[in-house]
Amino acid sequence: PVSVVLTNLPAAPSSLTATALGGRQIRVTFVDNATNETSFQLQEATNAAFTAGLKTITVPAAAGSGTTVTQGLANRTAGKTFYYRSRSVNG
Repeated sequence: PVSVVLTNLPAAPSSLTATALGGRQIRVTFVDNATNETSFQLQEATNAAFTAGLKTITVPAAAGSGTTVTQGLANRTAGKTFYYRSRSVNG
């Protein structure tokens, strides 16, 4: 037999935006909607299917639900399109 303990999954972040700042820098922001996350995963890819150039960045948990989380990204290739998605992590 196998036993499994389910925990409450953290709510997904919302309002994801990415802004090019110039100088090969990007600022990504999203709203923390969870109260039980331990961190966030921000994924960056070079295609919308997230199958090319995939990078995962761990972002520390925010101060509480409703908080805007900001992550700066440097040294990005000028003229290239990047795609982003985020998720809450618990554990």
